Amino acid sequence: MKRRVLRGMFILALLALCASLSAQDIILTVSDFSVESDNTSYKYLGKGISTLVAGELRRTKTIKILEREQLNRIIEEQKMSLSGLMDESKQLEIGKLLSADYIVFGEIIDMAAAVLISVRMADIETGEVVWEDSMTEKLESYDYIGAYFAQSILAGLDLEAEEATVAKVETKEVKQETAIIALSSGIDAYDRGDEEKAKEELKTVQKIDPGNEVARFYLSKLQALSPKFRVETDLYAPVYNPASLGFLEKGRIYSWLGIHAFAPVNEDWNGDSRGYVLDGYYLARDEQSPFIVGISLPMGSRFGLSLGINFSGDESHVDTRDDAFSTGQRQSNWGAFAGFGARVNKSFGVGVSTMVYYTHPNSDESDDIEGVSVSLSPGVVFQSPDGGLIGDLTISYTTQEINYFDTESSTIVTGNYPVILDASLTYALTAQKLFLGFKGITGIFIDDRGGYSLRLIPMAEFWPWVFLSLRAGYEFSLLDQVENMTMGHGAIGGFSLKIGMFDLNANITYRQKPVRQLPGYTIPDIKFLIGLESHPEFLPGRRSERKTF
Repeated sequence: MKRRVLRGMFILALLALCASLSAQDIILTVSDFSVESDNTSYKYLGKGISTLVAGELRRTKTIKILEREQLNRIIEEQKMSLSGLMDESKQLEIGKLLSADYIVFGEIIDMAAAVLISVRMADIETGEVVWEDSMTEKLESYDYIGAYFAQSILAGLDLEAEEATVAKVETKEVKQETAIIALSSGIDAYDRGDEEKAKEELKTVQKIDPGNEVARFYLSKLQALSPKFRVETDLYAPVYNPASLGFLEKGRIYSWLGIHAFAPVNEDWNGDSRGYVLDGYYLARDEQSPFIVGISLPMGSRFGLSLGINFSGDESHVDTRDDAFSTGQRQSNWGAFAGFGARVNKSFGVGVSTMVYYTHPNSDESDDIEGVSVSLSPGVVFQSPDGGLIGDLTISYTTQEINYFDTESSTIVTGNYPVILDASLTYALTAQKLFLGFKGITGIFIDDRGGYSLRLIPMAEFWPWVFLSLRAGYEFSLLDQVENMTMGHGAIGGFSLKIGMFDLNANITYRQKPVRQLPGYTIPDIKFLIGLESHPEFLPGRRSERKTF
């Protein structure tokens, strides 16, 4: 009996393994078709038609289409010219470098009244052409052309086309030739990194053919490439990772403001002391409201520079129930910052930002330390060639000092602000409309307090339209200090709205915040972060290094 059961389980496992192997995606890349025509408006037609075919193939779940960014990267790395790509052996070489199973390539010949399109598919491993087809058709039926070849390719792979593709073949809808011309030009501009030209041409396509999925797909890449996962701005840390300056495409003017919506208060002592009671003995209040205005500029093709000014108002205090101890600060900070970033290669960048600011007490009774402080923030950024995966890390250190209450000796001690490590990882899904992100923010205390604070924040952002995004996240916080560990939970919500040339960003965060003047304790904190960004036309853009193929 046991043998039968074991044999049955083995057979089921084997069948499951075979099913999983058979269900593996077929990796396919579609190369730009070559064009033979004296009509200059047909110059980029091979890009448009091949992209339409790829778009229809992308509907099939068992087919994985390699993106244009991957194909263009290989072409550039191999220094291949357009004439070289007409060679079938070169097509196979590209397919091998992309680790594809099959490569689709073809030719378009202008026959005046119509075009002759011949398409082939080759097996990368054997080099054998396993499928080929051709048609003579007018360009007004470009949707039909893309769907027809996609359906034919799938049939050659013993797969069925999706209903939407079949419907396009059956209806054979006639549209305007100017749409496929504009689409082809837009795809070429996208390949060259000319975002403005690409947007202009793709929006033209949408006006002529509002339902064009390829135009919508590439516009979503161009208009929703950067999620707004910023949750808080510290006084001495840069708003943006300085390493990202090397990837900056256009100049940017920005402003960010942190506002306490309200500090949760659960007791009022002596009429003028309001705060949160801790251990039934301490009354704590801790607020900081930074305001930052800056400008970022690309410098050449690989470098970027940022400059700006900042202001911060601080108010915090710690009292005891028996009035045995009281310390607080009311101060203002004025300063200026500068950042520099460099793109080492297409995926990796480094940078550094520095800030100089002056701290001035706003009260004669304050325990603040007056003087000039300097902060330094090096950073690194990694992003995949298609921009779908982005990771970054910034480390911020400041010379500014702070007075805090030592609970063991019941004395005021002078210490340092913590070193902040801000790391994030972002992954784009669904044509870069949905972003998943994970942010970790660690504060390492380098004075006698010792220990660390940690914030772990998984987040998601969705762009239902190209002008609006919605985001939300959860926060787990941990403070391990002076032999006291405190854990907390929080939440983040926000939106971004594109209004003309401006991007309005707003977040609200609820969290357990470490009390700067009382080591080992946290208090609830609710804060708004509001940002306004703009890329005005009068600011310079980055000169693209991408070549025209």
